[in-house]
Amino acid sequence: MDTNYLLSNTFAKLAPSNIHGIGLFAIRNIPFGQKLFEQILDDDDYIFLKKGDLELFDEEIQNMIKSLYILEKNGVWIQKTGLNHLDYSYYINHSDEPNLNYIHSKNYYLPKRNIKKGEELTYDYNEVSDSIW
Repeated sequence: MDTNYLLSNTFAKLAPSNIHGIGLFAIRNIPFGQKLFEQILDDDDYIFLKKGDLELFDEEIQNMIKSLYILEKNGVWIQKTGLNHLDYSYYINHSDEPNLNYIHSKNYYLPKRNIKKGEELTYDYNEVSDSIW
């Protein structure tokens, strides 16, 4: 493992949020334009669940999926490794005045401006896609 990559791409930690439950907070200054939480999985590492497929799961699992994943018009993509292997980006809370943009086509986040150490990372969930829920 390249420790330089690990150290240079660690930007945030989980902590209690004033917005909602748990949030993601900058552990150092994050410059404008820095890619965050860039997806390293391949497309074949995911499965697609249609809305009707979700009804097969226990209510707790359905609620986890609805709260942690980007729900598209026809369903949701979930990594094959399951819900217990989520990256930190799943804990980014919503804001009407976010400090991050989600780049859906590339599956990463970009700061809209310089972010200071200690700031909560947020994005506007409404900019991502239409919810099926």
